[in-house]
Amino acid sequence: MLQLKYLFGVKFSDGSEYRQNPEDRSLTEPETRSCFFDVMKRYEEVELFALWGEEHQYLVDLRDGHFEVDEVPFWIGDKPEGKCRLIYHRQHTHQVNMAGEELSHTVTYHMGWQTTGPEGKNHRFVIEVR
Repeated sequence: MLQLKYLFGVKFSDGSEYRQNPEDRSLTEPETRSCFFDVMKRYEEVELFALWGEEHQYLVDLRDGHFEVDEVPFWIGDKPEGKCRLIYHRQHTHQVNMAGEELSHTVTYHMGWQTTGPEGKNHRFVIEVR
């Protein structure tokens, strides 16, 4: 099993929280789904999304669009107009040799938000965490 460098946590609009377990198994469908499946059931209610690991913590606040690295806030681009929607995914990169043997496996994490501005234009800001 792949050990994840970062686990995520979510705070919902009603104040409840959800934390990814190290096995990345859904609480509602543990045999077939990941923890993010549980979050997607309440996607519209996500206010805060954070990644935390041994060395650093990253956060995106969907209420105002700011990011944080180790509790230091910053914005990318203009502050959003309208409701921000969460963007999150992991990218797995496998390096293999000609015999098909895996030489390395790296995971990068992508988190951020997107919204549609009043002019109808899509705005999207994502940070990559290694």
